[in-house]
Amino acid sequence: MKKPIIAAVMILGIIGYSVTGIFIIKKENSILEAALYELKEYCLINDMESAEEKAEHFDMLWRKYRRKMSIITKEDKLNEIEKSVSKILPYAQDDNKELLAEIESILHGIETIYNDEVPYLHNIL
Repeated sequence: MKKPIIAAVMILGIIGYSVTGIFIIKKENSILEAALYELKEYCLINDMESAEEKAEHFDMLWRKYRRKMSIITKEDKLNEIEKSVSKILPYAQDDNKELLAEIESILHGIETIYNDEVPYLHNIL
């Protein structure tokens, strides 16, 4: 009688962990996306001083995001995004035109993390 109860508790724990992980990813992604869109707006209006400040703020947000996501998702996905994140601040300081491309790369990366972790039918099969 104990084995079915233990199995049920384990299954409920796994389901709870998965659902909680999805909500955490969604919340954290929206925070990062908002910061990236602000940074992108400053770049488009060519206000690089404000863009540099936002890039520093984004770097802090990324460190928090990476810490939380390392529990939920695979490390290689985070490392791919990390490459683009490491270029954001230097590009903002140098007024480099590649900054917008790196922002788009990061946006695509965090969207991919969400899509890979949400259990769609094609993810399960």
